[in-house]
Amino acid sequence: MKTNNLVFALSIALLIILGTAPIAAQGAPSAPAGSPAPAAQAAPPGAGRSAQEYLVAGKREAIPSPIGLNHYLAVSALVFGLGIAVIVVRRNAIAILMGIELILNAAGLNFVAFSKYVAKDVIDGQILTIFLIVIAAGEAAVALAIILNIYNNLNTVTVDEADELKG
Repeated sequence: MKTNNLVFALSIALLIILGTAPIAAQGAPSAPAGSPAPAAQAAPPGAGRSAQEYLVAGKREAIPSPIGLNHYLAVSALVFGLGIAVIVVRRNAIAILMGIELILNAAGLNFVAFSKYVAKDVIDGQILTIFLIVIAAGEAAVALAIILNIYNNLNTVTVDEADELKG
């Protein structure tokens, strides 16, 4: 058990190190050796740079985003497919519940993505996703209560063995 925890901690540390390396490399472009250092341009007072803007020749321009709607839809399709696969393959009731949560999260990601890219300046997708999260939380609470009741009566959480109701 301790070996699994050590491998997990090392893999997380490696992901953090590899994930921050490109960020450090994205600094100012390096000048060729022997050329004079470029003069630093002072930003106007009160003009702090946000994550969405940068200065080009003294003008503020938006950073072009490399991530588009298709990327969000691909991730959402992957999460949805994993949720369906978990529901079809697993027979454990808690695993099936987790698959349903994955499907609901994929739907929420679609709502937010379409709200951002198709209906700009409209927050309907975000509001609908908040309602979806609340419904998923209620569904999880009720489903876990049912699963606990099945476990108390049948001593199993396998859905194949819990096929009859006691009245």
